[in-house]
Amino acid sequence: MDKDKRYVLAMLINAFALPGAGYFLIGERIRAIAISALSILFLTAASVQYGLAVVKRLSMMIPVDMGANATSVALYEAWQINKNAIFLYIAAIFLLWLYCLVDVIMKRKKFRSITIGG
Repeated sequence: MDKDKRYVLAMLINAFALPGAGYFLIGERIRAIAISALSILFLTAASVQYGLAVVKRLSMMIPVDMGANATSVALYEAWQINKNAIFLYIAAIFLLWLYCLVDVIMKRKKFRSITIGG
């Protein structure tokens, strides 16, 4: 595959699959592993934090109260407690995503200027 097409495909993979995964196509394995691992870590941390908060809220309720309404209350309370942290995780993922796109675009631009100029 043409090197220029690899950069385009790397941008698409970084944009739509997982931030960092596109770096594998352009041969930057360490950067790909590091950024992909950070993305997965942020996604997992947000999910686990919210899930544990829901379980904690549900465990504090009396078994007689368990039902659809109690579950909704537990979900709501867990969200109210953890929404700031979850938004921070989402912001971190967004910044990683944006960094990956801009970085691959700049690398492609540099590659094209070297190829055309040299």
